[in-house]
Amino acid sequence: MNDMNNMQEILNNEASANFVKAAKLLKTFKICYEHGDLDGAAYGIYYACYHAVMAFFVKSGKTDIKTHKGLNIELGKLLRERQLPINHLSTFSKLANLREVASYHTGRDVEQDSLEDLVKPAYALIELMKTLSAD
Repeated sequence: MNDMNNMQEILNNEASANFVKAAKLLKTFKICYEHGDLDGAAYGIYYACYHAVMAFFVKSGKTDIKTHKGLNIELGKLLRERQLPINHLSTFSKLANLREVASYHTGRDVEQDSLEDLVKPAYALIELMKTLSAD
């Protein structure tokens, strides 16, 4: 039983570290956005959501997710299990697309309207992950 408690404590600590990282990345988003760096803002808000979602999965004992694609697959499972409304999966996918534009496309920039449309849904996704992760 002691090993089980130790493992849960490790998972809880890792989940907490992911939520702390998410909070830092939300600050990065705000700073970048306020200074007109839409690429940096898109990067920050996507990774804030990424780490919040990872925190949920880690807390749930799902520690084998290693890629963005793997995370999307697990989110899809939550959708099918009716634990995640479709709008949150859509938000995460749209943020991932903006992150790709910000990170890899030299001929395209993140559009302000596209980013602004995702800010409230991104915060809602993060709050849902916190709620689902609560003890």
